[in-house]
Amino acid sequence: MKLISDFLFAKQTHTPVKRMRSNILQLRSYVLLMSLAFGLVAKTSSYGAVIYSEPGMGDLSGTGATPTDLTGLLLVPGMNSISGNVGSNGNTGAVGGSDADYFSITLSAGQTIDSLTVDSYTLGGAPSADRAFFGYRQGAGFAGQSGADIDDSVLFSSTNDEILLATTGLSELNEGTHSFWLQQTSPGVFDYTLTFNVTAIPEPSSLFAICAIGSVYAVRRQKRSR
Repeated sequence: MKLISDFLFAKQTHTPVKRMRSNILQLRSYVLLMSLAFGLVAKTSSYGAVIYSEPGMGDLSGTGATPTDLTGLLLVPGMNSISGNVGSNGNTGAVGGSDADYFSITLSAGQTIDSLTVDSYTLGGAPSADRAFFGYRQGAGFAGQSGADIDDSVLFSSTNDEILLATTGLSELNEGTHSFWLQQTSPGVFDYTLTFNVTAIPEPSSLFAICAIGSVYAVRRQKRSR
């Protein structure tokens, strides 16, 4: 606020009209630069795509110790969807011999997952109320298939929407590796689509550069107005 007041009330030798125009131009430039800086910090969800889809990209890992690593597919901030199927589809990995899907995501510094939604969950093309198990562990993979091998879990169906907190016990996931385990032991093939919203905060050096440019510009404008 002090910088804005300096713009508006700095001593100048212009006529009142010119002084007012000069102050308005300075204030507009300041607001533009600050908007750019805050825009970089703001969480972004305007991009994204289906980053993995069975069967076109192959079956997700059925082995808890070696989940499919999706890190390289999270290319941009935004909605990143994973589509697959579990149940009695001929693959294995779940308790009881049906299919399970294991995958992991490694977030770098400044990246965050702030939501996880069930976009669809169907059996034979129709929404299913037969709940699937979805487990979470912070780290790379699962040592086994017991409660001691997960940090948290949820049972979800087609009626669920946002499940990040219920699945992980956390409101957001930050830097590090995060592993997920999805399975359905009921008869039938269950198709699902889950969507992670990935956000990114720019490096401090980027924000510093913008603020520095704004400060230099403000000083130059002040010198010209004297």
